[in-house]
Amino acid sequence: MLHVLPVVLAAFPTLTCALHHATSALPAQLDAEDLQAVLDGLQRGGKGLIADEAYAFKEKDVWHPYELTSIGRKWGEYQASLARGISDGSGKKHLKVLVVSAVADTLRERQLLEDSVQRLAATSSGHDDIFQWALFHHDKTTENWDNSTLFTKTTGTGEKLVVFDRKGAGCKLQNWGALPEELTSKYDFIWMMDSDLRLDFFRWDLYRAVLTTLNPLVSQPSVLPPFGGGQSSAIKSLTIHSSCSDGFPVAMELPRTEVQAPVISTKIWPAIRTRIRNGPGTTDWFTDSFWDAIVQTAKDFNCGQVGPVMVNAAPVWHQSWKTLSKKGGGKCPPWKGAGANRRDISSEEYEAVKAALLSIGCQSNMSQTLFNFLFSEQAHEGQRLCRPGVSMCRKWIDGSAKGASPHTCFPQAPEFARTEFAKRGMVTADDTEHLLGGLQVGIYQGLPEKTKRLRPLSRMRQRMQRWQNATERLG
Repeated sequence: MLHVLPVVLAAFPTLTCALHHATSALPAQLDAEDLQAVLDGLQRGGKGLIADEAYAFKEKDVWHPYELTSIGRKWGEYQASLARGISDGSGKKHLKVLVVSAVADTLRERQLLEDSVQRLAATSSGHDDIFQWALFHHDKTTENWDNSTLFTKTTGTGEKLVVFDRKGAGCKLQNWGALPEELTSKYDFIWMMDSDLRLDFFRWDLYRAVLTTLNPLVSQPSVLPPFGGGQSSAIKSLTIHSSCSDGFPVAMELPRTEVQAPVISTKIWPAIRTRIRNGPGTTDWFTDSFWDAIVQTAKDFNCGQVGPVMVNAAPVWHQSWKTLSKKGGGKCPPWKGAGANRRDISSEEYEAVKAALLSIGCQSNMSQTLFNFLFSEQAHEGQRLCRPGVSMCRKWIDGSAKGASPHTCFPQAPEFARTEFAKRGMVTADDTEHLLGGLQVGIYQGLPEKTKRLRPLSRMRQRMQRWQNATERLG
């Protein structure tokens, strides 16, 4: 059962349980009806957001640039507004990110990656963040990649764009484990990105605003399904969440992450690499359980850390090509070696975890037995990090986007969520504050509730719904 509390009451700052922030509320760029239409389209893989849908459906198994509709373009404008509002309180540091991807020798994957490079550059202006790529060609051939401009392009600082390029069969963890330590140590984050993820509805400036403000050790974007339907993420809570009566959830702590597109701090990467290299490498199952356990330990032991975070407002678009598992070069069925990947934590791995935590100033006194228990619970049960009695998790809400849905993001209440600590983004009395620009923060337990898609409402019904929500709060 879900246990949560509505502490997102920015519309009524005079109430005793309302939140007070140093920054003002974010300006609404989309009215409730438009935002609902956008989110409905995103949940259906871009339906109504792409100009030529018949062509997009016919050619969905190849890569093509898409022109967005006017409502589709409004989503990008809304994201840019969110990024500006959040970045006022974020770090100004230039980030260096290593993007890691295993690619097939196909034109569509080359074109998708080239497009991703351009989109990251276009939405990171003003920060001078550096993105470099590590590529694994699992087909053993590179015919479609030989003439790619990726290998001649440089970053804004004149460095190579592709810094690691390996040809040969290998599964995801075998590839990750092959990354040299002298390479990964040069970066702030490693972004493990599947080769079938488009960035048409993603903005880096918004993602990095969350990244530099909350400083999560592990984060990930929400995931959209392919156009015309199909799998977004096998984990329901990792797909994009719609608006609720409280507003739009921009980011949230999660009960788990996955291996499709995680952004991992290099501060904990050495511990993850140790775990990977000690295993069979044939499946990536339960690897996310290991880094989730590290992140949760840093959160539980008052090290000023948040749990795993999903940036809901910056989704990636899954094309579900699955070339690594389907094609002969990969030979990576997800079940192969899964049991060994759920093995107990070894002493070597535990020491690597302690060293990683110490590198962020976290002197955890969790024993190897307790850490192994946390990992085992996460590996066997999957989504336990926000479970009542285990931990409380946060959602950061754009309160200016109220009224798109009658459902609240916070239908029930753990007692602590009523405190002044919770209203400052703290999950214990001695936690540090975790606020995100002008966004409102609320606490939930269990699985993050997803609101259902609704039929488009008339503007009059939208206004009536907003009025009803307001009177219920005042009452």
